[in-house]
This record gives sequence, C-alpha cells and structure tokens, in this order.
Amino acid sequence: MQQPSSNTRPPQPTRCPAFLLRWLKPGAALLAGLLATAGGAAAQAVSTYSFSQSTGTYAPLTGGTLLATASASAGADNLDGTVFEMLPIGFTFRFNGANYTQFALSSNGFITFGSTPPSEFDAPITSLTGYDGAAAPLGTDLVGNTTAATGTPGQLRYQTLGSAPNRMLVVQFSHFQPFGSTATLLDFQVQLSEGSNVVSFAYGPFQTAPTLATTAQVGLRGGGSAAFNNRTTATAWTQTTPGISSADAMLLTNAVKPLNGLVYRFTPPNACASPQLLSVRNITDNSAELTFTAAAPAPAGVYTVTTTPASGGGAQAVSGSPFTLSGLMAGTAYTAALVSNCAGGTTSVPATVSFTTVANCTAPTAVGVANITVSTANVGFTPGNGNTSYTVTATPASGGSGPATATGTASPIGLTGLVGGIRYNVTVTGACATGGPATSAPAVAFVTLPANDEPSGALPLTVSPTCAPTNAANVGATTTAPNGYANPGTC
Repeated sequence: MQQPSSNTRPPQPTRCPAFLLRWLKPGAALLAGLLATAGGAAAQAVSTYSFSQSTGTYAPLTGGTLLATASASAGADNLDGTVFEMLPIGFTFRFNGANYTQFALSSNGFITFGSTPPSEFDAPITSLTGYDGAAAPLGTDLVGNTTAATGTPGQLRYQTLGSAPNRMLVVQFSHFQPFGSTATLLDFQVQLSEGSNVVSFAYGPFQTAPTLATTAQVGLRGGGSAAFNNRTTATAWTQTTPGISSADAMLLTNAVKPLNGLVYRFTPPNACASPQLLSVRNITDNSAELTFTAAAPAPAGVYTVTTTPASGGGAQAVSGSPFTLSGLMAGTAYTAALVSNCAGGTTSVPATVSFTTVANCTAPTAVGVANITVSTANVGFTPGNGNTSYTVTATPASGGSGPATATGTASPIGLTGLVGGIRYNVTVTGACATGGPATSAPAVAFVTLPANDEPSGALPLTVSPTCAPTNAANVGATTTAPNGYANPGTC
C-alpha cells in the first residue's frame, strides 16, 4: 500500500461556501464549464449508466482494512486532502468500458480508477486530473472528525465482502465533516459489485450542524470532466435530477441531506440488475416463502429461483414477491438464489438467502407412569422432534368410565379423574409444528390403586385355636373397627 500524501493547507482568512471555488485550479473554472456544456450528450460509457435509488438499512463496516484515523486538527492527521493509491478491489471490476483491480481513495469523499491518482484538492467530477474515472458519493472538501465532544474520530476503511462471483468492495467514510463544520458527522460508503459492475452509494447517519451550508458532487466521471453522470438537488436527496453540467452539485444542509439508509445505484448499460433484500419466512418441513424487492431497472423477463441442494421442484419461475419454494426436504439447510432474466439471455448476479427447513416430527418415546394413586398418575416421556404440545390419553382396558386425557407442552403431564383399581393403557400423542399428522408413542399399561383397601368390613376369618394359617380377601373393605380385631385364639 502506498502511503497517503497531503499538502499543508495555506492560510485562508475567509472561505467561500461553494467548495468548487477552492478546488478548481486557477484558470480551470472556465475550461471546466466549457467542457461541461457538451458533457451530457457525449457518447461516454458512464453517461449511459442508469440511475435508481432505494432505502434500506445502512450496514457499517467493522472489519477489513483500516486505512487511517483522524488524530489532529490539520493536514494528514485530520485526513484533510489525503489520498491513498493502489488499493486492491479484490476482484476485476469493469468501469467506463475498462477493467480494474485497484482503486485510489481521496478523503474528499470519492474513489478513482486508473494509474493516475487524484490530487489533494481535486473535485471528483469537474477535475481535470487524468484519472480514468471517479465514483463520488459525497465529493466535497472533507476532513475527519477530531473533536472529542462529537465522539468517534474520522476513519477511512475498506473491505471486500462475499465470495466469487458475488463479491462486493465497500469503501467507508466514517465521521467525516465539511471543512470548518466541527458539529457535523457524516457516514457513507462506495460499493462496487462484482459481475453486475454496479456502483452504489450508501448513506448512513448524517448528524449535521444547524448552520451547515455547502454542496457536494455526487455521481460518476469518466476519463475527463466532459464524461459524467451526476445528480443535483436543492430540495431533497430523495428527489434528485440528472446534472446538465459536470459542475452541478447537491445541496447539503441541516434540512437537505441523505436519509439514513438511502442508496443510490448506477447500473451500466446492458447490465442485468439483481433483485434486492431477499428474505425468507413461513418455513415448514417442505416449503418456505421468500420475499424480495424488484430489480431496478426491471428485467425483461421473469425471475428464476434455484436452491442448493436442489429442491424437488427444481428451478422455479418467479413473477413477483412473495413466492413459495416447494418440494423441500425436512430438516435440511438450503441456500436460495434468485436472479433476474434480462434481454439477450443474460442473468443478474443472484440475490441469496439461507435457511433450514423444519425437521420431520417424531413420536415421543420412553413413556412411563409414576406417582400412581386411586385417581391420578404422572406420565413422563422423551419429547419428539418438531412437536409443540402433547396429549396424554389413558384408556381403560375394560370397564371404567371412559378415557381420561390431559395436555401439556413438556414431560411429565399429570392425569386426573381416573378410577381406582382399573388397568389403563396410556398413549402420548405429539402435535406437529408443521400441521402434519400427529405421532403417537406405543401404549403403556398401568393399574390405579384400589378405591378402598381398609381391613374391617371384609370377609370374617375363623381363627383356629392351634394358629393354623387362614387366608381371605379384604377387597371391598369399608371402615376400620375402632378397637381393631378381636382374636379369640391362644397364639
């Protein structure tokens, strides 16, 4: 990695709020204006990129390569006019009709392509510096925050995410501020997508000072300032229009600024845009419902979804969101890939989401009965997979007053209302989470205690004088005599 370069800022007793006046070199403003008049109609590749916008959730980088952290109030220490060269993209990215594997970064809110880096005070789109192209989410005179009262210092960071062929380079500007606006903190990213070669600008939190009033160049530049594709607004960042001149800019104030989660997307011609925000819900043992945001621009044909491993239904045509994946296997981890089908038989970079289907329900096992009384018993068991609740049923083997049932979500489950002295067959039935048929464990037998086993009131016993053993049943006994047994024998 090449070390950053910086120039010491010359003393400036007053500052013009229009950053372009500071950046344009002497004599360059008139030339840039003349070149810009024909720029919109020039047959340059970047001018043919389509523009779209969406709103999502800003995802800040926490890993990757930390290039620099602002640490002082001037020069390179506060990332003022700092340039990093020959940084790896991580894959081959096609921009403005040429392939690149490296980029340069300017702390003034943009990146460039080609062997010529930007100078310290370049404006990204109007600059006459000979870099091959630029992508500017917030091209203005920026410095990194170094004010302790406003929190985290400014940082520059980049990281290549994902795996081939769907990688993305993210270049992140954290806690930057326009020069002289110490109460402002700006977070934003440049994103380069492999395969589709889409350039995206993602905007995060913008904490702005009440007095903030500046402008920023936002968009793409080709090999010169006459080749551009930029945006302009004076009212709202969600209501922009294409720039007519390369010098057209975006107003940036406390009231006119990007919303947190705003994304600008520049798609090259003939590129097939991908569907966005693919997610999954309503997962069962053999199906799942997927939702997504339509590709912008919309594809010429329908979408196609495939799964890994392949589903029983194979590739499925999808006309819109939501849609249901069918023919899945229970308890299986899947990755679904959704692509746009575009003109000429081309397809987009897939949007992907991973999920696991619900396992097949299995029967509860190891059923046992404990704490048996005349009218109650506790039934324990090992739960089955995929069951949300259980029903215990005790059915008399013969006679009795009918089956007794009880429900619960875990073992053990208590049975009540049993009849004493009855043999019961008990089963445990699981209620399957997917709504499929319930599964039941094999029946287990148990006998309740007799209703009354008191000794008196049973059959009378004749006791032999010689103490010969005497046996008789006492089933059906009622109460015990107060004085116990009278034993006339001599034992």
